[in-house]
Amino acid sequence: MYTPKHFKETGDKEIIDFMRKHSFATIVSVGEKGPIATHIPVEVSQKDHHIHIKGHLSKANPQWKTFGEDDVLVIFQGPHAYVSASWYEQPNVSTWNYQAVHAYGNVNLVEEEVLKEMVFAMMNKYESHMQKPVNIADISTEVMNQNLKGIVGFELKVNRIEESYKLSQNRHEQDYISIMEHLKQSDEQGQQVASEMNRIRDTHR
Repeated sequence: MYTPKHFKETGDKEIIDFMRKHSFATIVSVGEKGPIATHIPVEVSQKDHHIHIKGHLSKANPQWKTFGEDDVLVIFQGPHAYVSASWYEQPNVSTWNYQAVHAYGNVNLVEEEVLKEMVFAMMNKYESHMQKPVNIADISTEVMNQNLKGIVGFELKVNRIEESYKLSQNRHEQDYISIMEHLKQSDEQGQQVASEMNRIRDTHR
């Protein structure tokens, strides 16, 4: 991913937190007919000083058959918004602000108990926010095993990270503030970008 130096964010904790927050990711690999992508929720963890990404695909999805020796790309997309040149002090061109992280690594398939543990962990994570969370213990073994037979689990050990936090860091202070103020008055995505611009600025002061 092309990332000018103004927009790099190299803090490990920052990057991992971003991936966890935006965990509905896009996994991209290359098959016989070219690139193939799937949009899925994933779990991001860190162990032995390495980032690991876990998830599962439908067994009917042919993408899992492309996992092999070549690296796979997982894309994490954050908030994004249009930035109008009319918000600048001096004439310039309009642009787009966004946050994204690309993680690369080799994939290993997981089965049986490991896959079951992954599914349980993901269910527990998202059910915990529900008003009436589903209790995994209430799901029959027959139903659970039937569903597990229909998916393929994977774990990716990240060997390379590329990140781009394009949040107007190349603009001077007056323009930066103007962009934030205009985005605060825009839609939900714009408001999220404004919040991130403010947070990142405070972090690097």
